[in-house]
Amino acid sequence: MKRFCILILVYLSSSLFGQNLDNIYYKIESKLKKDNTYLNIHAVNFKPEQKDLAALSNIPLTDGKKPYNFKVSEFIDYNFVVLVEGVEIDSMIILYIQEVENKAAASTEFITSSTSEDNQIVETMVVGFKDLQEIYFSEPEIYDRLLTFVDGILKNDPQAKKPLLKINVDEQIKKSKGISGKNNQDFLNFQRANSIHTYPRDQKTSTTSSRRRTQETSSADYKIDASFSHATFNHKAMAFPFGDISAELNFGNKATNTLPFESMTGALGVRARIGISGKTVDHQNDFQIDGKLMGRMRLNTNGLAKALPFLSAEPRLHLGSGFIFDINLTRAFGLPFINLYVASGSKDVTNPYVKIGPADSSRSFFSFTQLESSMSFYWNTSEDMTIRFRLDLGISKYDVVKAVYHKGTQTAMVYNQLLPFATLYFNFVPNDEFFAAYFKLYDGKVNLGAWFKFLQLSGGHIFRFDFNYVSSPLFRQPHEWESEGAATLLQVRYRYGF
Repeated sequence: MKRFCILILVYLSSSLFGQNLDNIYYKIESKLKKDNTYLNIHAVNFKPEQKDLAALSNIPLTDGKKPYNFKVSEFIDYNFVVLVEGVEIDSMIILYIQEVENKAAASTEFITSSTSEDNQIVETMVVGFKDLQEIYFSEPEIYDRLLTFVDGILKNDPQAKKPLLKINVDEQIKKSKGISGKNNQDFLNFQRANSIHTYPRDQKTSTTSSRRRTQETSSADYKIDASFSHATFNHKAMAFPFGDISAELNFGNKATNTLPFESMTGALGVRARIGISGKTVDHQNDFQIDGKLMGRMRLNTNGLAKALPFLSAEPRLHLGSGFIFDINLTRAFGLPFINLYVASGSKDVTNPYVKIGPADSSRSFFSFTQLESSMSFYWNTSEDMTIRFRLDLGISKYDVVKAVYHKGTQTAMVYNQLLPFATLYFNFVPNDEFFAAYFKLYDGKVNLGAWFKFLQLSGGHIFRFDFNYVSSPLFRQPHEWESEGAATLLQVRYRYGF
């Protein structure tokens, strides 16, 4: 756990300037009590019950004072004053503990005649900053017990945490500092906007001084995302407390620098999103597995690719029938988001759809295995999350077998390299998902893609223009299995129920 930066000042000041440590503790406590301008210091209020006293007894204090025991009283509650998580703080820190006594209520209980409004609520620091710092270093099990207790209060009642800020905050001030979420929020925002599969949305819409919530969950019975190159379907009966499943048909492939239809295959299968936490998924915080398992079939799309007016591509590389395993993992143990793609196909070279060269010595090219692994990093340019980025860094490979048809069939592996790649995604979300683009550099080629929403009809019908481009090689000559020019795909994408 990172500690509050004041601790560093405590020890540096003590050693460098010879100041009395107790005096510095006193100054810190005075600053915490009197300064009402802290943005990330909150009070977690609770009223203990008898069952809580086992965890709240014998709290050691400094300066020879007796250990403190929490009280159970109708007129007394407590504030745990904490420093909440932030960009520089990876875990909540308890700063001090206050006892809050309602003397007015107590006096009424004993039928007194006092009606003064002065000093009705008395706040007393019963466990100070110095006490908690000494507990943290000398008796960490007691500190961890208190921290676990506070976490339990917030889990049961998030409204128990109140900011101590006593100044007005101008909500119109533009926030320009980039921010990256500590939970699954950025991942979910990205997938909701770009994925062809459905992802859960937040239950409510609101705009607060913190991060903007997303749209309300769709009430449609089913969801469809379809274009010329893919189609997905999800029905409400396919949703479960621990996740959901959906069906997918797709004519594209990863890791080969090709557009849909260019690899001369079609894939059909299921996608499942599963939360690993119990019976019900906390989408924002739980570790989730989002994976596809698909069967890939060979299709002769050579003539189709040449005939479609919205596709400019020259199929040359055959991907055999087989399976596709595509998985995305949310952040676990503080790691980045992990992506893994594995595809393997039949090694049959007897019936190619495309042959190159003269009939008596023609040749074809086949790829049997494709792999891609990457880590994803998300960030936003502001807390409003209007402009969002994602960066994928990873490695990718595919093999290429050359088959020569002359006096039988001779095969040879001509390519099997593991290469790095990088993909940068950009999303523009002024009020809802409006525009996105990506730039990928892999194996000497540039892959570009973009979509923008051009029509939205009542009832949840959304139409987008979708553009994909694969450049010719930039710093090398084209391989035999690559077309000499660039390939482009322009299509309309329809979404319903998202």
